Amino acid sequence: MRTEVFEAIRRQLSGLRGPAGLVFLILGISLIVRLLLAYFGSYHAFTTNPLDESWSLHIDEGSFSAWFITAAERGLSAFYDSTWSDYPPFNIYIFWVFGKLAQAIGPDSLPFILKLPQTLFDLATAFLIFGFLRPRVSLKVALGLTALYAFNPATIFDLSVWGQMDSVYTFFMVASLISVLRSRHELSGGLFALAILTKPQSVVLLPVLAYVMLRNGGWQRAVSSGAVFGAVVFLVILPFDWDNPVSFLIDRYSGYSLYQFNSINAYNFWALLSFWKPDTVPHMGLTYQVWGIMAFLAFAAAIMWQLHRKYEPKAAIFAVFLLMFGFFMLMTRMHERYLFPAFALLVLAWPSGSSWRLKLLIFAGLTATSLANLAYVLSVLNADRFIPEGHWSIYVLVPANALLFILSLWHFFRMQRREPSATGAVAVPGVPDDIEERPPPKWKDRGQWPAYTVALLAIVYFSVSVWNLGDIRSPTSGFAPLEGRKIINLDIGSETRVDKVFMLLQDRGSADIDVYWGSPDNWTLQGSIKESDRPHQWKEVNLGQDTRYVRLDFKTSTAHIGEVALWGNDRRIAIERVTNADGQDAGAELVDEQEMVDSNPMSHKSRTYFDEIYFVQAAEDHLRLEDPSERTHPPMSKLIIGAGISTFGHNPFGWRIMGVIFATLMIPLIYMFASRMFASPRAGLIAAFLLTFDFMHFVQARLATGETFILFFVMAMFYFFYRYWEDPSRGSRFLFVSLEFFGLGVATKWVVMWGLAGMMLLLILRKLRRPEAEEAGRRSPAILLRIWNPVHRNEVIALAAGGAVAVAIYLLSYIPYYLAGHGLGDFWDLQWFAFDFHAGLEQSHPYSSEWWSWPLMLTPLYMYLGSFGDTTAYIASMGNPALWWVGIPAMIALLWVAARHRNRTAIFILVAFLAQWLIFASIGRVLFIYHFYPNVLFMILAIVFWAEWLWKRYRWGWGAVAGYLAVNVASFVFLFPVISGYPMSQGYWDSLRWVVDWVTRGWL
Repeated sequence: MRTEVFEAIRRQLSGLRGPAGLVFLILGISLIVRLLLAYFGSYHAFTTNPLDESWSLHIDEGSFSAWFITAAERGLSAFYDSTWSDYPPFNIYIFWVFGKLAQAIGPDSLPFILKLPQTLFDLATAFLIFGFLRPRVSLKVALGLTALYAFNPATIFDLSVWGQMDSVYTFFMVASLISVLRSRHELSGGLFALAILTKPQSVVLLPVLAYVMLRNGGWQRAVSSGAVFGAVVFLVILPFDWDNPVSFLIDRYSGYSLYQFNSINAYNFWALLSFWKPDTVPHMGLTYQVWGIMAFLAFAAAIMWQLHRKYEPKAAIFAVFLLMFGFFMLMTRMHERYLFPAFALLVLAWPSGSSWRLKLLIFAGLTATSLANLAYVLSVLNADRFIPEGHWSIYVLVPANALLFILSLWHFFRMQRREPSATGAVAVPGVPDDIEERPPPKWKDRGQWPAYTVALLAIVYFSVSVWNLGDIRSPTSGFAPLEGRKIINLDIGSETRVDKVFMLLQDRGSADIDVYWGSPDNWTLQGSIKESDRPHQWKEVNLGQDTRYVRLDFKTSTAHIGEVALWGNDRRIAIERVTNADGQDAGAELVDEQEMVDSNPMSHKSRTYFDEIYFVQAAEDHLRLEDPSERTHPPMSKLIIGAGISTFGHNPFGWRIMGVIFATLMIPLIYMFASRMFASPRAGLIAAFLLTFDFMHFVQARLATGETFILFFVMAMFYFFYRYWEDPSRGSRFLFVSLEFFGLGVATKWVVMWGLAGMMLLLILRKLRRPEAEEAGRRSPAILLRIWNPVHRNEVIALAAGGAVAVAIYLLSYIPYYLAGHGLGDFWDLQWFAFDFHAGLEQSHPYSSEWWSWPLMLTPLYMYLGSFGDTTAYIASMGNPALWWVGIPAMIALLWVAARHRNRTAIFILVAFLAQWLIFASIGRVLFIYHFYPNVLFMILAIVFWAEWLWKRYRWGWGAVAGYLAVNVASFVFLFPVISGYPMSQGYWDSLRWVVDWVTRGWL
């Protein structure tokens, strides 16, 4: 048995022998180690609620937890007004994203989430190190140095045990340094801005960064890099609430003045005077702080002079390491962890000479002293104590750090005096050192950077989509108005202003409820709630009275009531007692989950809206193995939604999160599609960018219906079909996979069959053209011999097998229906029922639209309106005008290319587009703009077709494409309130009045 286990492990590891597999194996193991340390380091917190006073973490983690929660609850703009924080603005983005993640998972996950972002950034730094070293050293050396950093105990302790954030600015420092050495000066300036906006210590990189830019790029590139720096700074601080950007930034970095001490637990030269001593004390006419600044400036000048004497990229890297080391040793107000970036910089500078033993000694020595510094200081601080004066650790660790500092200086000066080789670089056998002399690679040779950009787009999209997605908690207990409980009195305890009465209808039953206010002897009818078959809906009655009691009279109600909430002065009012008409306690289920009503219940975050009322209820029916309430569409979308509910709970977040996940996965999928179609990663990036900022892609993903899953399956279906279509002789397996995604799609909604029709038409056109590879040697007059060749035989097998599996997928999607007590006969009857329903659906709808109007967006689908005091919120499903309206001429022009030049790519896009669109011209039932959603894929591909043409044909083409992408982003930002449901002031809506009128078509 043991032999079999080891053999299985060996087989698994054998697939990781390539460079990428090995480095990801290293990073994966490191991630597991870090996560385990993070978990056990915060184990005590997992068993308690982080909102309880008894909950505690390591020193500083309490601040981080408060900042994560504040950022998630109050957002970016109100963060600094809501809490004190000495962390610069870019950190708040991290607090916000991971705070939202903690909210989504649950409050108990917060101690673990606190240590997740810094771990991910540190592993990203390790990957940057490997990518930089791999072309310059052997694979074994690159992997070894990457592992040396990934498993460094000092950095792991700082991040996974203590939970500090030092890896974030380290990542941007390393990325900025690598970029400038590769002559990507503007990118370096932008990354440096992010480093500064994360931690001010990043400023030590500036001297080397500026020197390399001026030396290699000239003042023009330095100026353009500075402009990028300023633009990034402005964009990062833009969402925050400020009047003057300069004063805002000054206030953000004022935290440096809070710690006016010579050394704050850092074992540097100033620690010899003991810790926490004021650095404002004058000495020989100057304060300690000034002496420290002067010492560092003199040190930096010496380092830069030596770098200038004999500049080489390898020397620039080591110079940054020395500046960081000197900053730690010479400046006052240093914390124990400010040496953190030195480890990454030292590993990055490793192939700078043959003195690897000395570098290993320095690395190991700094690891030991830093780990001791961090561990001892943490233990002291958690015991609410300080390191005493004259402690023995000062006289051990400070001399050790001083010795390592001197060794580092000695190595640098020795390296700069070494005679260069004939090529002008220090000769190191087997190590190429011509970092900057290598020309920038062409786009197609730029390794994984396009994939990183796509990953960043996916992260941005997912982060924006889960923001404000829905409440992660929702009342689950239900109240049934049985005999003796038909009348319920709510006692507030004292006379209070009650503006509204909210009531959650949980299921499909009917509700007929009268609402009264007054006293047990004198009731006044205020309003009624009359509703049926509208599950998961909050209903409201405007009360607007000062009263102590509210009475609910359940007349003929059959619906279960999830919760009742009283609202006054924009907050929930506590209910002290619930009784029946006889004054006896009854109906406690109505108010037993009041803490879950923490936002206005009429918000889209708290209830179902639009067609969610059908899909969410049907998903829960399937989970309970009951007859589905929605039977007009196949069950696949309801099963996927049900998976989200079973994972995240019965709440709006749970029933919407799967749509966001699928929509996020579309971004790398369309990248692969366009990259392959146009043989250019740039084309894939453009396509992914356009999809990321499309309105309908955003809105439908946040709605628990089937349209998002349809587009994903259609996109995958056509992607794999294209893989087959471009080379049928080797692509039969792709045809099979394409049909499997067709099966998944048609099990979601039948409209995917129109996509299959387009695929079959493309298949016929492909056969009519008969590629040369099939014609060669196959000119027999016998038609059957020409048709039944190995290529065609494999295609027929793929079609037959794929079709059979697609049918099986469709049948298997009804398993919950069978388990509810139905057989195949009921299955066939259900299919006819669905067909008759759609064929006979003649009722009108105020937001229905004609098929021909969809690309023009004449009738956006208005789905939600929320009014909250002086603010209003809308959600409308429509496309980004910058994408859809440009897609019309792009598709028309593509028609000319297909007809005039028989361009295969143009033919593929057009046939697929028209097959899925024109079919709706023959359908008489009521239609909506979301039926056009699958065609967004082909509109994007058409635009990418012309974007590639512009980029390649004209020198200014790249600028036109970049400008067009910027317009898409600007349109998304400008109209974001119309598609997100975020309440905005009346003044803002007045400025968008034409948009509101367009979206609502005057129905409001």
